[in-house]
Amino acid sequence: VIIGNMEQASESMKANLSQSLVQCLGYVRNLYKVINPYDIGIIPYDENTGTRTKIALYFAHKLVVIAIKKSVYGFPNLINGENIILIDKLTEMDSVIYSLSKDFILRKKIGENARSTYKSFLTWEKQVPLIDEILENIKQN
Repeated sequence: VIIGNMEQASESMKANLSQSLVQCLGYVRNLYKVINPYDIGIIPYDENTGTRTKIALYFAHKLVVIAIKKSVYGFPNLINGENIILIDKLTEMDSVIYSLSKDFILRKKIGENARSTYKSFLTWEKQVPLIDEILENIKQN
């Protein structure tokens, strides 16, 4: 299942997807109805595009995230092969997706570690003290 806007996909990608067992759902209002733990979530951007909320959402639901390194530059607590899979170029993504689709044990490990990362660093309860500290520093200066 592919979720999200496919407008920027190449014509060849669209053609391949229409001939495969893949369902392209487009925008989905309630992701919780279609995602499952250890599913694969991709961040196919080759630049930092504000994906932070997507990573937190994916990690919260134990998804295995594959991202191009540049797209998550500066995002803390990402460890390649432990809680995320980082690649250099989009052209690497198909082989990584294929390998992960065949390795449930690795997907479970990464998904569980992603959830642990979410709980340790990305929840509202963990972020509020950091925001309070920033605001306090602003107020003092």
